[in-house]
Amino acid sequence: MVLRSVDRATGRFRLHTDRRSGKAAEIAACPGTSLLFWDPRHALQLRVSGEARLLTEGAEVAAAWAIVPEAARANYRTSLPPGSVLAAPGPAPEAGDGEANFALVDVTAESLDLLWLGPEGHRRAGWQRRADGWAGVWRVP
Repeated sequence: MVLRSVDRATGRFRLHTDRRSGKAAEIAACPGTSLLFWDPRHALQLRVSGEARLLTEGAEVAAAWAIVPEAARANYRTSLPPGSVLAAPGPAPEAGDGEANFALVDVTAESLDLLWLGPEGHRRAGWQRRADGWAGVWRVP
């Protein structure tokens, strides 16, 4: 999946994926999910836990597809789903324009876990979504 946007106010992470992928089927069956991000420059790891929603049609999906760069669209044009075995290295055969394989994943964060691997000692913090906003605590790394 490719992270495309984050809405801080709503805690929503928007990602793009191929609707034929195994993860798309998993999200449709069980929306509880975690996203893991690593920033090597700052030695930060962020785990986002929440509920995922798979969107495969509608105005939001069409608008998101309209701004997918041409080079990235090639990933959705393959005739085989992601993870399929190929006889030799190289691209999979293409079929169609790819739009039918494109999907959005919206993850609404319920908790955040941040780990900083600093040279003078590791630090960890956690946040939980509440009705009145976010509440955070320091944790043992």
